[in-house]
Amino acid sequence: MMPTPSGAGLWLEPYQVMLAVAGVAILVLAALNALLATRWLRTKRAIGVVRTAFQALQETHRTRRQTEERFRSLVLNTSDVITILAIDGAIDFFSPSATRIWGHSAETLKNAGLFDFIHPDDGDVARGLLAQALSRPRLSMSAEIRLRLADDTWCYFEVVATNLLRDPRVSGIVTTFRDITERKDFEQALRYQAFHDALTDLPNRTLFVDRVERALARARVTGVSASVMFVDLDNFKVINDSLGHAVGDRLLVTLTERIKSCLRHEDTLARLSGDEFAILIEDVRDHDDARRLAERVQEQLQVPFILDRREVFASVSIGIAICGPEHVEPDDLLRDADLAMYRAKANGKARCELFDSTMNEQANERLALETAMRRAIERDELRVFYQPIVRLEDASVVGFEALVRWEHSELGLISPAEFVPLAEETGMIVPIGAWVLEEACRQVKQWQDERCGDRALLLSVNVSARQFQSPDLVETVAEVLDRTGFDPTHLKLELTESLMMQDVERTIQRLHDLKRLEIQLVVDDFGTGYSSLAYLRRFPISVLKVDKSFVQRLGVDPQDDAIARSIVTLASDLGMQVVAEGIETAEQLRLLRSLACDLGQGYYFSRPVPSHLAEAFVMPAAEAGGAAGAAVIHALPARGDMSIAS
Repeated sequence: MMPTPSGAGLWLEPYQVMLAVAGVAILVLAALNALLATRWLRTKRAIGVVRTAFQALQETHRTRRQTEERFRSLVLNTSDVITILAIDGAIDFFSPSATRIWGHSAETLKNAGLFDFIHPDDGDVARGLLAQALSRPRLSMSAEIRLRLADDTWCYFEVVATNLLRDPRVSGIVTTFRDITERKDFEQALRYQAFHDALTDLPNRTLFVDRVERALARARVTGVSASVMFVDLDNFKVINDSLGHAVGDRLLVTLTERIKSCLRHEDTLARLSGDEFAILIEDVRDHDDARRLAERVQEQLQVPFILDRREVFASVSIGIAICGPEHVEPDDLLRDADLAMYRAKANGKARCELFDSTMNEQANERLALETAMRRAIERDELRVFYQPIVRLEDASVVGFEALVRWEHSELGLISPAEFVPLAEETGMIVPIGAWVLEEACRQVKQWQDERCGDRALLLSVNVSARQFQSPDLVETVAEVLDRTGFDPTHLKLELTESLMMQDVERTIQRLHDLKRLEIQLVVDDFGTGYSSLAYLRRFPISVLKVDKSFVQRLGVDPQDDAIARSIVTLASDLGMQVVAEGIETAEQLRLLRSLACDLGQGYYFSRPVPSHLAEAFVMPAAEAGGAAGAAVIHALPARGDMSIAS
């Protein structure tokens, strides 16, 4: 080996140099590798970000394409019509549905403006809609207009307009048209039904009042009068009850056509209620004009109606009112015509009456009377009067008919002819009738217990039509008998012949319900109604009451003698008792005795009298007898004018 020079400690061996170089190289490579790895990661991350952004861009593009395709599909298939309009209404764009819904060709729509198709009456509405849209960009405005279709028909459309003139993608007024014709037709049908009668297709009360109001306004301006007529069909309930409501409806329809034939085109015929009509006549010169029209209507109804192969005769009662300065509101004129119609009814029906001021006064009096009558029971103003019922054979009193009287605190005794029909009409007859029944049962029961012993004392009480129709009648009678302890076999309920012939089957059922209470049932005013013997046999009747119109003509008219004789014979054959009412003379009494009539009542024996006077007719049991009874009757002053006649 070669010797090591001085300072050889600073020199490295070759292998050491190689190792050092190799180490440095390794370090450099490691550093370089680390540097390259860092750059690669950064590059990879950047590539990932770019890829993600690209994918997001692709998704956005795909979504936008789907949205555009969906919008295109909606536009192509919508049931509405979409257009883009210029400021002047020219059609710059229209959806394909326009040709399908409007029927116009694409060429026609391209060369037209919206106003070419709008109904002339809706032009202002359309112009107003566009003006609103122009003044308020991006806000939607709507209106309803009619458009002409290709077949020249008009349809309603709801139009929504939005101003997108500033949107460069649109540059116009976007309008959407939705067909609402079916809805408008339905609304119109509802409005028509609201103002017209379903059966006759006539204007109803609401529309009639509106037309009267307009007529009054014109009359105040022009000075030309108008007239209102109330037309009420007489006895319509009888037709309904006997022939049925379907026949009654056909009668009303036919009646409508006949009345229409008497009117001018400008006159209005309306149906106000079931059988009540009204006519508005404008340009009436005087009362004679209106009266002549009423007479023409009544002439038209003289020809019979053929309903279900039957001849049906119908008449009407007509009230006429001519407008004047006092008729400020439509109801004023209608009220006066109504009052005149009721006057026609009261005067015999099948006639016309012209309104006069006295009718209004009478109506006010009637209203005051009705108001007072509703307080009569609680003010203890009602009285029960008693008219003796006499056995004709010996003139002894066997019972009483109870009759209501009203002793008003200021007006004194009020005639039953004034307040009983009013009570019947208003329904007050039901509580009044119940009160009379209970008061009379209590009073006669007291007489029976105190004076008659075992001798029966009969009580007759009238039942009105309104009472008979009340569903509580049977229950009311049963409760009164229970509260008063009155013997039901001594109670007679009197019903008029005409009342019993209304709805016969129901009447028979109600009569049997009453009969089960063991009371007696009486046919009042027999011979004046419409009953047949076939029905009479089916009624559980105990007594027939001969109407006073026959009794008062006994010995004067042989036909009335024959009728009275027939009624007595009929009652005897059917096992019924007969009561003659309205006996006023000794000759009438003699003739009735010769006919073997059982019982009677009338002024010859006594007028109806208060209870304290009627008590004198009730003979004590020890004194009862024909001669005594007759003596009492003729000794009493009750035959004088001490009460209002029944």
